[in-house]
Amino acid sequence: MIQEIQSTQDSIDFGDFVKIDALTHGTGAWTGNAELLLQQGHSLDEVIATREDCYDYFCQHGIEDKTAYRIAEDIGKGRVR
Repeated sequence: MIQEIQSTQDSIDFGDFVKIDALTHGTGAWTGNAELLLQQGHSLDEVIATREDCYDYFCQHGIEDKTAYRIAEDIGKGRVR
């Protein structure tokens, strides 16, 4: 699966490897989700693969840091779907 994900990218840096690792460990994170986004032309940078990605996304959209952290932790622990 890792080689499949790598083949969708022109170049890969350390941050990409972290996302790829997260996608290969998350249940249903790659197949039918991130896989489709990349096939549609989105970059790996646009894929939310870790709870840190969730946190960053929420903060970028104006959610207070503490709230964004709590939500990201709940997502990471499977309490939010």
